[in-house]
Amino acid sequence: RTWQVTSLELSGNQAQETDARKLTVVIGADGSWSVASDGAEASQGTSTIDPLKSPKTIDFTPTVGDDRGKPSQGIYELRDNTLK
Repeated sequence: RTWQVTSLELSGNQAQETDARKLTVVIGADGSWSVASDGAEASQGTSTIDPLKSPKTIDFTPTVGDDRGKPSQGIYELRDNTLK
């Protein structure tokens, strides 16, 4: 599924809306993901989710680049057609 980013917060820091809207995220059914910035791939990797936790968790692990193999933890909420 492809998602257009409309806002972005990392480690408590809110990105500018214009910067966030440059990003597109594709999440595969197998947990793979890729991020593109202005149409150019910026990163890719794998993810695992735990929808039973509260809040629901998602862990991302890049498979390319300087952060390859370094997992990042996050939380998520999925409602209708909005992924937060």
